[in-house]
Formats: sequence, C-alpha cells, structure tokens
Amino acid sequence: MAASSTKRRTNWSPTPKGPIAGSAMGFLGIAALSVIGQKVPFEPLIPAVATGVCCVGSILHSADIGAHTPTLLYRLLCVLGAGSWLTYTISMAEGLPKTSVTWLGLGVLTAAVTSPLFRHKGTTARAGRGPKGAVLHRKTAALAAEWEQRVWAIARIQMQVLSIRWWDSKAGYSITGFMYGGATRSQLSQFQDSLASDAGLPDGCGVEVDKREREGRRNEVILHVSTVNKLTEDVEWDHKLEMTSFHEPKKLGSFRDGSPVLIRMRSTSGLVIGQRDSGKTTVLQGMTYRAIMCYDALGYHLDLNGGSLSQPWLQPWLEGVTDRPAIDWAASNLDEGLALVSWLLDVAKDRKHTYRHLKIKHSTSRMPIGTGAAGEGPPALTLFLDEGAEVLAPGIRDPDLRELREMIEELQRVGRDAAVNVIASALRATQDTIAPNIKLQSTFRAGMFVMDESELNYLFGWKAAISTDDLYGAGTGFVQSKEFGTRAWKAGNLFPEGLEPHDPRFNMVGKAAIYVANHRPDVDAPAAAIGGRNYAERLERMRAAFTRSSEVALRDDEQPRAEGTAASPVAPPERPSVTLTAAAAAPGGRPHLTVVPDNPDQWPSPADIAAQAAGTRMFITDPRQSPETTWTAEQVPSLAAVTGGGQGLPPVLVRCLEAFAQARDDRMHSATLAAVLGISQEVLAELLRPLGIRTLPNAFSRSGVKLRGYALEDFETATERIRSGQLQVPEEVAGWGAA
Repeated sequence: MAASSTKRRTNWSPTPKGPIAGSAMGFLGIAALSVIGQKVPFEPLIPAVATGVCCVGSILHSADIGAHTPTLLYRLLCVLGAGSWLTYTISMAEGLPKTSVTWLGLGVLTAAVTSPLFRHKGTTARAGRGPKGAVLHRKTAALAAEWEQRVWAIARIQMQVLSIRWWDSKAGYSITGFMYGGATRSQLSQFQDSLASDAGLPDGCGVEVDKREREGRRNEVILHVSTVNKLTEDVEWDHKLEMTSFHEPKKLGSFRDGSPVLIRMRSTSGLVIGQRDSGKTTVLQGMTYRAIMCYDALGYHLDLNGGSLSQPWLQPWLEGVTDRPAIDWAASNLDEGLALVSWLLDVAKDRKHTYRHLKIKHSTSRMPIGTGAAGEGPPALTLFLDEGAEVLAPGIRDPDLRELREMIEELQRVGRDAAVNVIASALRATQDTIAPNIKLQSTFRAGMFVMDESELNYLFGWKAAISTDDLYGAGTGFVQSKEFGTRAWKAGNLFPEGLEPHDPRFNMVGKAAIYVANHRPDVDAPAAAIGGRNYAERLERMRAAFTRSSEVALRDDEQPRAEGTAASPVAPPERPSVTLTAAAAAPGGRPHLTVVPDNPDQWPSPADIAAQAAGTRMFITDPRQSPETTWTAEQVPSLAAVTGGGQGLPPVLVRCLEAFAQARDDRMHSATLAAVLGISQEVLAELLRPLGIRTLPNAFSRSGVKLRGYALEDFETATERIRSGQLQVPEEVAGWGAA
C-alpha cells in the first residue's frame, strides 16, 4: 500500500522562528556588533543611547499590540541586558573578554528558556493578524486583549480578535474573531450570560454569539456586546401606506444594536409565544400588517377567542367604508375555522400541479407568486392563528379541535412550496400546550417576555443559553431565525398614531385596513373554485359573526325608556323551582312522589312524607299554591311540563327540534341552526354541550355549501334521556328560553 508523505521545505526566511533559533541569532548579532565596535573606534555613548531608544521603541510597540505587563517587562530586560553588555564590551580597549562572552551566552540562554512564559498570544495590531490579515487599531487593542482573556477564563476557548466595530446607535460594539482548538459557536453561546456578568454590563445588556451571514468560516464568531439598554426605547413603526412585494424582507422590530429584525415571509412558518401583556398580539398584528401590505399576498385569521385579532382589520368593512375586508377570510369559531383551514389545505395541494408550468418557466423549485408583468403567479396565502393553545396542544381530546390541529400541522408541512404558510401564537411554550411538530416546523420563532425561562428554553432549545435578565417588559423578547440565530429584540409598536387621522373612528390599523382593502389582490381563480359556495359566502358569515354583538345590543335598546336612562336587559319570567323526591312504593310498584320547594327550611319531615305515601293519592306541594293542594298521579306530567322538572324539555331543545321539522332534514349546519335561534354558534354550542349534543366530526354539504353541523338523531337521544330522567338539565340551559 502506498504511503503518502509530505516533503519538508527549507525555511529561507531571514527572520528565525522559535525561541532557540531567535536567541542564537541574537547572540551572534550582538557579538558581531561588539567586535565591529572595537575595530571601528567610536564613543561608548552611542550604544548607550541606542539602548535607550530601543527601550522606548519596545514600550511603544508593546502598547500598540496590547501586550501584557509581564511581557513588556520581559522585553525591556532583554533590550537592557543586550544594550548594557554591548556598551560595556565596546568600552573595553584590550579586546573582547572571554568572561563577557560567557555572561552573554548565559543571558541569551535564560531569555530563550523563559521566552514561552512571556509570549503574547493575544490579538494585537501586528501580532494579531488573522487568516485574512486583519489588523486592530491601537485604541481597541486593549479591549481586544481584555475579551480574549475573558473568553479564555470563562469558556476556556482560545479566541483571536480580528476587529471591533462600534454600533452607530452608541449602545455597544461587535467583536469579530477566530476560535481555535476545535471550539464551536454553540459551545461559546453557553457562556453568554457569564461573559456579560464578568464584563460588568448593566441590567438589560448582554452578550450574543452570532455568525457572519455570508463568506464566513466555521471557526469565525461575532460577539455582540450591548453596553446601553436600548430595549427600553420604543421602536417606531413605518406607517407608510404602500404595497410592496411579499418577496422583500419585512421589518418587525430592532435588535439591541439598532439593526432591523428582517424576515422573509415567503417561506416562513412562525410561532410566537408570550404571557399576557407581553406584546404577543402586537407582534402578530405587526406580521399581519407586513403580510397584507403586499400586492402579491393575502392574509387570513383564525381566532377562536371571539375574533379579537380580526376586529380592527374588519371594522372599516363592517361600517361600510370599504366594499371588502382587508382580511380575505376571518374565522371566529370552530366550525368556520375548520372550513377555512380545510380550504387552505386543499389549495396548497392543488397548487402543486395547477401552477407546475410556472416553476418550469422560471426555473425554480418554489411556486412563483405575482411573477411577470401581468402578475401570472397566484398570491401568497398566510394564516394567522391567535390564542392557539387550545388548538396546538398535543393532548386535545375534543375530536373537532384535534382535527383542526392535525390540518394545521399538515398545512405547515406541505404549504411552503405553494406559498401557503402558518403563523401561530400561544400564551405558553410547554410540551402540553404546543405540539412538537408545530414547533419543529416553525422556521421563525419569537418568545416575548415570560416569567419562567424554561418556556423560552423549550421554544428555542436548551442550548440557546438565554436569560430574561436581558429583557425589559412588554414588547421585548428573543427572536430566532436561520438568518440571525437567537437574539434579543424589541418589537415594533404598531399602534401609536403615525399619520394625521382622516377618520376618527379608526386607529392606525383601521387606516391600513382601508388602504389594503382598496389595493389588495383577489384570490386566484383555481383557489376560489376549490372553495365553491363555502368560499363565496364567507363574507356573509363573517358579517353575521362579527356584528352579532351589536345586533344584540340593538334588541336590548328596543324597549321604550325615558331619555337619558340606561337600557336594562329584559329579565326572564320567574320559573318556580320544584324538586321531585321519591317516597315509598305504592301497591302495584308505582312510586309516590312529593314535590317540595327548593328552600330546605320548608321541606316536610321524612315521617310525614311516608305517612302521606301510605294513602292512595299523591300529596304534592306546589310553591305557587297553598301547601294543602293535592294532585293525582295523572296530573304529574302536566305539572312537570309547567315547572320544568320531570319530563319538561329545555326551550333550546324544543326550538331546535322545531327547526329540524321545518327544514325536513336530518342534518343542519351550525350556522343555519344558530341563525334560526337568533344566537351565535358559540352560544349554541355552549347550550347543547351539557345535553350531550355536539357537531358531527365531518363536514357535510347542504345547498352546495360544505360545513360542520348537527344531526337530528342526537337531539332525539337527548330528548329521551331527559324524559326518562337519565339527564338532568342544568339551570343555565333550562333558563335560556327567556333570554
């Protein structure tokens, strides 16, 4: 087997390398100067002056390169020793004494042996040249040496500083250097907090380990050192109303050094977490602003918390200022959310073959959006999910919510190529609130201020080595992306007024919504065809869902009242509360029942009930009449129907059965049934859930619209359970009919 060998090359450099070779050359040079000084007569004062000049030069050179004090003293001793010996030997008239040569040899040997102890390994102006030949300025050499020592003392990593750049914001500086010995950025990032503490940085300031975006080496590292806490200052939002391209980087805030936080939303799937009042919703609103302020993108909202995220964006449309909303589709309930996500998933899959020709035409692996002068590419579609803990949690038991989460996960996996992405948010970042797949598929992550650092560690990874001491209240947090790693940031403040108000009814978001509604694109024809009537009628359902609260208030105001007095809600008529208790069985196996009031103080004694049950009649006390009133067993069903006990059905169940009878159908969409009852889908679900009635797991079509809904069979089952006494109707359900 052939063995490879490396040919050794002769070093022809005039400057010897190594302490031994350098000392030997120094010995020969000084001895030669001494011999020349004796052959050529000149005053001994000349070498003495030259020695002083060399001492001053050594001091200046050591200061320029940032040499340590022991190194400076070592160099001065070498210069003084050599200069003193040379001056002495030149002044001798009888020639070069052998004892002097011996002393010179001993001095040179001592200098050679002790040289490694005083060798300066720091990064300095000339000795600190990196692979690219970088040279530090004299003023930053001491700072560079300080950080080299600090990195070695804290992390045991040998680093050579190449340059130090002071930030334009005057809030800190960035150190660029090379690490040796196989050290990695990941290893150094574990000591960020310790480095900041050792440097004595103020609260809210820290050290961030970063890398060059381009043309960098694996051992090259950048330390961003913050000396002034700029996170306490608001980041102004660019309120310029102008449609841009979705391909362009979008600014969401600023880092500590004042540089912008830029993300490319074309292929970004994001996750934002943060506790209440941490600025999480503001970040989501800002991302919505950037996404829909584009001529080649559309935004979609899913907020099961009443649609609060969408309210400011829909307000101009609801008040008739614009003909269409800025948000193409906003879902505020579970059924609408399932319809929206199902449609987006179908669109993402369809685009893979529908727009295949655009990929071939533009030689790209991702579907182009808005390409060409005619805008032949379809718009990008971005879904924003707010308050998604009840949807993103991995342990969801509700089949509807679990189905919604699974579709969102699939949309994250398959939607990037088709420009259909998901930006989700949640109050917490734990294993039981965010499914692992949701987190792993999120290429952009923002963790706003939280009290427990473990949540940030779960979001960014335990190797991130982040600390909440670097943050400053609402709007601050950590952000992670493949472009810039994990860094502290301050989100842009979207809500302060940036323009002169042209309509006092709308804030900055409302003004942007008006502009977007008048300039945004329409969804492409293939996507609209996939949605069918379900997509075509979305605006009608959105208007009904987001204006229902005002309609309820209007119905309350219909009651006549004196001018200046506040309207009071219509109180439901009083319902007598009656409890049926079983007594001893009568002959023939029929139980005797006694109706007693709710107040325990008015209950008859068990002995009296037993005595009454011994007769052939039932003694029933009705709180609306005198205690002596008696009823026969045949009269109990009618009484139960009046009082709501026994076989009486709650009004919501009766009205739903009537709606099914009028529709002559065994299934009915949730939106249709809620409209018949004049309530929202959320209220309908809350009323029916205690009765064991839930929406069907799969959507079904009625009149060309595919939505989720209820089955008549479930209502009939609930009716039988109530009449047989197997199901007790809660008071809030039984009393709804008077609302």
